[in-house]
Amino acid sequence: ASFTLVSGKLAFLPPMHGRTYAAVFTGEGVFRFQTPDGAERYQLRRFLKKQEDLEEKFTELVLYFADDTDKELLSQGKAMEGPAESFRAPLEHTRDLFRDKLRQNEEATVLSELLLPKSEYFLARMTGKQFGNMIYSFTPGDGEEVTLMRHRGGQSLDVWNSFSPPGRKPATPICDAISLDLDTAIENNAQMSSTAVLEFQAVKAGPRLINFHLAPTLRVESVKDQDGTELAFIQEHEKHDAGLYVAAPVALTPGQKYRWTFRYAGKDVVEKAGNGNFFVGARSLWFPRPANPWEDFGDRVRFKMRFQVPKQFSLVGTGKELSRKTEGKVEITEWDSQRPATVAGFNYGKFKRKDMDANGYQVSVYANLELDDQMSYLRKVLEDNPQAAVSLGIAAGALTTTGMTNSAAAEALNCLTFYTRLFGELPDKFLRVTQQPSMSFGQSWPGLVFLPLTSFLDGTAIHQLRMDTGGMKRFLDEVGPHEVAHQWWGHAVVWRDYHDQWMSEGFAEYSAGLYVEYRKGTKQFLEFMKHLRERIMVRVNQPVRPNEAGPIWMGVRLSTEDFPSGYQLVYPKGAYVLHMLRMLGHDYKTGSDAKFLNMMRDFVKTYGEGAASTQDFEAIASKHFGADMKFFFDQWVRGTAVPHIKIEYSTEKIADKTQLTVKYEMTEVPDNFRVDLPLELKFKTGTITGRFRMAAPSGKITATLPDMPEGAEFNSLMEVLCDLDVKKKG
Repeated sequence: ASFTLVSGKLAFLPPMHGRTYAAVFTGEGVFRFQTPDGAERYQLRRFLKKQEDLEEKFTELVLYFADDTDKELLSQGKAMEGPAESFRAPLEHTRDLFRDKLRQNEEATVLSELLLPKSEYFLARMTGKQFGNMIYSFTPGDGEEVTLMRHRGGQSLDVWNSFSPPGRKPATPICDAISLDLDTAIENNAQMSSTAVLEFQAVKAGPRLINFHLAPTLRVESVKDQDGTELAFIQEHEKHDAGLYVAAPVALTPGQKYRWTFRYAGKDVVEKAGNGNFFVGARSLWFPRPANPWEDFGDRVRFKMRFQVPKQFSLVGTGKELSRKTEGKVEITEWDSQRPATVAGFNYGKFKRKDMDANGYQVSVYANLELDDQMSYLRKVLEDNPQAAVSLGIAAGALTTTGMTNSAAAEALNCLTFYTRLFGELPDKFLRVTQQPSMSFGQSWPGLVFLPLTSFLDGTAIHQLRMDTGGMKRFLDEVGPHEVAHQWWGHAVVWRDYHDQWMSEGFAEYSAGLYVEYRKGTKQFLEFMKHLRERIMVRVNQPVRPNEAGPIWMGVRLSTEDFPSGYQLVYPKGAYVLHMLRMLGHDYKTGSDAKFLNMMRDFVKTYGEGAASTQDFEAIASKHFGADMKFFFDQWVRGTAVPHIKIEYSTEKIADKTQLTVKYEMTEVPDNFRVDLPLELKFKTGTITGRFRMAAPSGKITATLPDMPEGAEFNSLMEVLCDLDVKKKG
């Protein structure tokens, strides 16, 4: 990247920590940017409408830096030095963007870099003539050091590019969290207060100002070190740039252990939903954790938790329950993760509990005793208006969420048993399934599943509420198995960074499909696969087909201003990738999936206590398929192409033999794009299935058959994601 100041005025802000750290420019300038080959170049072409490189003229530029940018700017000789007061508007635009919209404390970030002995940190916010607000940053030591973004409104950014230049050292964490002891109280008004004792070991030399993740509404009262010394911290207003930064008295020493105590309190982590129902939000942000590169969800910590809540309510936590007792007006519980975990949490409310044991597992289901305000209001309206209830076909008495606890427990046990057989043992043999006041949202934490209240309604209520058809029916059939599968994909095997999150959501989605196949048979499984394909290939109220949002390797970056639901692609396409791998190894003679299952078990065994990347899974797949699978992952994970395959085939008698001839054309993909397309041939004596290796753009395949087939079907189990046109000749 390069910035050229053509003409205009330049001012520097007053120094911070004795160093110049910011500059403002107004006038005419040019920004130029190039990106490496591969997925990042695809993304840049997508945003630039097929251009290869960016050249943007700008009229204002605000810079933050910890290097010698000030000297470089003055050396260009294209701008006149001027007072900062005359540059109020560009500064206000920048601070409004970072402080109020993006809620990022840019001054604290640059201060943390200025406190280092040496830093190359650089960030630019420019007003471009073509693309408006653009942000370019170079953050040394970050997971991806170079980032190019565009802001078009609201609280989100379109990330155009994010990568580290070739030859740079891999990112390392600032510190490694070891344990976190939490003592938390929830009041009758749902306010929460906590004391968190974090033990960590410094990894990187030099840092003094450490950024921590914590929900903005949780206001920090104090931070103390292991000696009881008060530590200075930065936390701005909760509705602005409220990121938490803690200042160490001296620079951290690599290898040294520290023990810091955080006291904080606030609202909105637990929200009232009425009648003893609560929604627990900020589930990964209710405790402080270091904001290390690549560790949004991958840092494993030993959690110990103590909760104090009003005795009329119950709290259900992650980990092993050590104790539960009532003292006066409060219930006190203690929990221990027993081993390092990526996250810890809880659900809260008035619950009816049902326990069920089988195959070494214990499942406990917690259903709310009463409906939340929303559903209670509906029931009251129906009770007060019997005629309306009759006309709508909804009986008020059917609206209850406690009658399905047995069914929910049995389903969870079935899922655990089935997935254990497929993927291997989990270290913990318990699962707590809890209800939350949401109609269509589920989530899974280690040993704790949050399911929507609709999952606890019986069949009568589901039918009367018109939820037993279409998308809602599919959601209710699959949400439980999907969330239980996260005990393997997301908690046993943790994704390394956002590029790898498709393995968590896609694998859980396909696991739910396998459960559908196990419980309901091949026909229903193929319906599941057809719906996956629709979610990948069918454009619905979007400018492009979902698959064209980008490679699933892009993860959360798939969601943009033009395509806000882009990230949802990782669910169906990640699942389809796993299906294609399964079917590549499927033995059609015996029906065995041994190759696929051995691969998945190996993956769990190898990475069940660590974090796995896409490259790690690629290596496991290559091992079990006995071949380099890079081509497959380049095509389907790091690429976006979906082939359109046109086939013309014939069977004819030649002498005493039957010859099959298949001619194909493969379009909408790069040359040499490769698929192994199955063909099922039906004979009087039975069925034979084989695979034809096809490579774009076209080809011809012949094979000798044992007899004249009565029928033929390509891709009958939807083994390959493609558009397929088949024509029989003769």
